[in-house]
Amino acid sequence: MALVYKSCIPAGGLPAYVCDPCSEGEKGRVSGVFFAKDLIKDDLTAANLGMLTWWETQLAAGSIIIIPSVRGTYDGGAQNKVTGFGRTKEKVTGKTHTLVFNDKNHTGNKSFYEYIENNLKGFILGWVTNNELRVANNTLDSFEAKDPVEEDIESLVLWQGTAVWIQHQKNGGIPLIVDLSEADEVKELFDNCIDPNPAP
Repeated sequence: MALVYKSCIPAGGLPAYVCDPCSEGEKGRVSGVFFAKDLIKDDLTAANLGMLTWWETQLAAGSIIIIPSVRGTYDGGAQNKVTGFGRTKEKVTGKTHTLVFNDKNHTGNKSFYEYIENNLKGFILGWVTNNELRVANNTLDSFEAKDPVEEDIESLVLWQGTAVWIQHQKNGGIPLIVDLSEADEVKELFDNCIDPNPAP
């Protein structure tokens, strides 16, 4: 009987690399963020995230809160490593992801940001760039909101939110890279203030 060595390589092997010679590439800047309640974690699928009707339902239920027209950055995730075993020097156990955004809607939002800070384990962060929507695969591990004031009388007082979450490697479970969806159908949600319960 021949020996069979177990492997971490997923079934199907290496996925095909996608190359589009006509693409201009995705433009940067985190331009809108949303906080989804942990209760709908399993519903944060590419199919749902691409449907405007699904968003309307979640907004009306208060399951998702959108912060539109922000300015921010995302670090792409940094590997977490531990000492390896055998002849492997190190083992990657997950990635720590950090997103920083600036919100110009300062007045009236102190209580909102305090709530997110104090209840961060109940929320999953998502955001949009130009044409893409991304959502974390885990709840927040850290969230800090602050509103520094500059000396310049023409400057804006902004809420600066720093969100951190960790995606662990669990036997092919949670991926280390953040999930990505097309945002074409729902982009407008992140450009305007929304009243989730409009009058009939």
